[in-house]
Amino acid sequence: MTTPAPFLAKKLKRKQFASTGDAHIQGDLLITNQVIIGGDLLVDGNLEAEEVFCLGKLTVTGDLRVQSLYEGQALDCAGDVDVEFMIKTGCN
Repeated sequence: MTTPAPFLAKKLKRKQFASTGDAHIQGDLLITNQVIIGGDLLVDGNLEAEEVFCLGKLTVTGDLRVQSLYEGQALDCAGDVDVEFMIKTGCN
């Protein structure tokens, strides 16, 4: 079985976003409701969402503002972190 190609976008603003593999957003990621990522998520900018489910590593070069964060591996944020509820799973 082959791994899905990473999702790549310059900026993403929508109600919901999901990817079964890795995703790289080259700008801000502004999602009204849920972000669901089956791999790693790299955001070259700010990340704002109500809920973020990331099974891999979450990397944000700007600010992170979410109500609920479910992290599978690791969190790396260069800016401010504003999270009301966070669950980290995995072995890292």
